[in-house]
Amino acid sequence: MDQQRAALLGSHLASKNLLVPFSITLKPGNEEAQPQVFSFDGLYFVEEKSLTQLADEDFLFLKNEGVLPFLYAHIFSLSRVGRVFKPQTSSASVQQ
Repeated sequence: MDQQRAALLGSHLASKNLLVPFSITLKPGNEEAQPQVFSFDGLYFVEEKSLTQLADEDFLFLKNEGVLPFLYAHIFSLSRVGRVFKPQTSSASVQQ
């Protein structure tokens, strides 16, 4: 997906109130090492409930643009952040 198309898609998602701001904090689980905390702010996620409640016309637009698989992959991957980092982290917290 090129940058211009991604920007248009982002604007469309925002106009349909699908983007929810959040931040995430990852804490390494290695007790021997000096504790480090990695925080990421200014992130957004697509809320699945809002996506499924879209008007048919808006949902079909996303389908026809070929972005639904990416949106569902995004939703799934964010639900798994804690597990992905589990070997390196003792906790992962998401804050809206």
